[in-house]
Amino acid sequence: MHIIRKILLLAGFFSGLFFIMALYAAEANDSPVAVETDAIDDTTGIESSKISDLPDELGRLSTESTLTESFVTPNTLTDPSILIIDASKNMLDIFHETERFMREEYQNVDSLKIETILVGHTIATWNKESPLGLMAYGVNGNSNCNDISLLQPIDTINQDAFLNKLNQLKAKGESPYMTAVQSAAKLLDHRNNKTNIILISGSRDSCDPNPCASVRALKKAGKNLTAHVISFNTPEEDTEGLRCLAQETGGIYLEATTPDELKIALNEIKTIVTQKPILKLADASVLVDPEEKIVAGSLFEINWEGPENSTDKLIIKSEKQEKFYHYQYLGNAIRVSPSQLIAPELEGTYEVHYQLGDGRSLAKAIIKVVPAQANIDTNKQTLAKTLLQINWSGPKNLYDKIALFDLETEQPLFSFHAFRNQDKSPTIIETPNKLGHYEIRYLTSGNKVLAYAPLDIVPAIIDSPLEVTSGSIFNVKWVGPHNRLDNIAIFDIDNHQLTSTPVFRMQDISPAKLTAPENPGEYQVRYQTENNTILAKQNITIIAASASIGADGEVIAGATFNVNWIGPDNAGDTIAVYDPQTHKRYDFTYFSGKNISSPAFIAAPEQAGNYEVRYISNNYTLASQSILVVPAKATINTVEIITAGYKFYVNWTGPKNNRDMIALFNSETNKSFSPVYVTGKEIHSPTALTAPMAAGTYEVRYYTKGGNTLASQIIQVINEIDEDEVEENDITPLKTQEIDTLEENKSSEANIIKN
Repeated sequence: MHIIRKILLLAGFFSGLFFIMALYAAEANDSPVAVETDAIDDTTGIESSKISDLPDELGRLSTESTLTESFVTPNTLTDPSILIIDASKNMLDIFHETERFMREEYQNVDSLKIETILVGHTIATWNKESPLGLMAYGVNGNSNCNDISLLQPIDTINQDAFLNKLNQLKAKGESPYMTAVQSAAKLLDHRNNKTNIILISGSRDSCDPNPCASVRALKKAGKNLTAHVISFNTPEEDTEGLRCLAQETGGIYLEATTPDELKIALNEIKTIVTQKPILKLADASVLVDPEEKIVAGSLFEINWEGPENSTDKLIIKSEKQEKFYHYQYLGNAIRVSPSQLIAPELEGTYEVHYQLGDGRSLAKAIIKVVPAQANIDTNKQTLAKTLLQINWSGPKNLYDKIALFDLETEQPLFSFHAFRNQDKSPTIIETPNKLGHYEIRYLTSGNKVLAYAPLDIVPAIIDSPLEVTSGSIFNVKWVGPHNRLDNIAIFDIDNHQLTSTPVFRMQDISPAKLTAPENPGEYQVRYQTENNTILAKQNITIIAASASIGADGEVIAGATFNVNWIGPDNAGDTIAVYDPQTHKRYDFTYFSGKNISSPAFIAAPEQAGNYEVRYISNNYTLASQSILVVPAKATINTVEIITAGYKFYVNWTGPKNNRDMIALFNSETNKSFSPVYVTGKEIHSPTALTAPMAAGTYEVRYYTKGGNTLASQIIQVINEIDEDEVEENDITPLKTQEIDTLEENKSSEANIIKN
């Protein structure tokens, strides 16, 4: 205890030192200020969480606006007040409070419970010199418009008695709040005494059709009545009478949609009605840069000067001053300019006020709040109890968080705080164990949703293209239980019939390969079990395949020619030459799904005539072009007599198509000898052949791979004879040199060189 006492003494010493330094700094700062000529009579205020707990993340404010006025400010007050509570059935709505800093007692209870808890907190700090009574309406649960009860008489606060009455309330009946106000005014004798009525209501008046007329009549009968109104979660269309009650009696109208806002509103009104007057010369200034745009929900810095009374505060108000936002008390040596405030979460124009404890404003400045931007990106589907990556961005304002909500219950299953430095994108989470629909949300401290992404927890996932061409083979990525008889198949979406395309069995791994149906239309890819239970599905559109081809209009018989094409390039597609009459197919190019590029190379038929080049997919002709095949021409020129076994040259011309040959044939048996291919640009005339060993009549032919002879010449092969015999019979024996000698004489006109 001795050590703690020393620490407290030192803390008090330094607090006093900081206060003196702040005063000297204020005197030394001789900043010019602009003076407003009219005082702002504003009796509003607010309360919030501790500003001293906020991080030092500041915005920047710089221009100035001040208000100077000498008046009497109330500090404590002995005028009696009555607090009226809404205990009607309208307060049965359940709160699902998800704020990090909200206590457990506020969670998952009805609005009346929230109301009574926070009224109890307010009573605990009520000024004991200020008499207060407690009234409620709707307590008996009937439809009587006089269902109003005085729960606690007007007297100094007996906290235990108040709390006992509050804890007994149940939300039951109607909402005759105007009748309750009239009863309270009569009880307070508002004709002769200055009185205050504090009303908390969550709905329109269920009995009085014109509350505004009623309150005007009440005010006319006794001008000493002031009604302060808190609209707690009231629908906007039902607030007219509540606003009118406050405005006509000179009271304040506050809106609260959360327990935190109701707490703020109650404390603000408590401050106003429990102070007595003292004489105080007030002077203050608030410095703001009108060009600066402050992000919604962010911390920003504001410079100020003022008297620093114990209840003075900086406070953010709406332009109409009906709703109040963040505040900071200034009557503390630690609170020196500049101060931090939290911007409202809705974009718009707001006022920052230097406000006295009684609600009067000494100075104000305008701020512009721009929307905060956020984004969430993740998978739309995933499996239960798996890791999920969430990519996100946002303002990272104080108490911003990212949470996963169950859409069935609207309950958050987990959350993490986006404002901490260690919380950076991406974030990895484990998904819930329950299948269903969820939503990942970026939430502000006030639970405003800046961004969201839907998430379905499913038993299986398939990822298919949204659109494919008919007959094409496409991949479907999948994740699932992988049972042996599970399958992935394509169904007609209209009649839910399985198509004739092959089914993918789960003994294989992802991705599944499926073949699109031939008929265009809407289909569905399904992951289903052995008993046809659908675990996952995705719609897919099958579009008609199209193609085009382009080729020369005239080609030589047997020649290879180019075909330029555009088409689906499906496995099994072909480009081929067809007889248009018989539909007989000739040479073709086959596509096996390996992305064969254009042009295709095709051999023309060897018979001259009219043909068609066609692009065929799944037995359908997607494109075609007519071509004319003209006859191929060739020539042969060689020796007429050659000695058996000797080599000789053949001069030739021809198309040199694929597998064209020059060979020696036996005229009687049609047997070929020593064939030589003459295909390709690198092959040139003449070509060397070797004569057979058997004498006889032979034929040198230029013929195609189809066996068609384009040119030919007859030659005689003779046996080798003596030179004497040659002279006697006048026969010229023709012999060739060795091949290397012949190569040197290819250009000679002679085909055979004698030995």
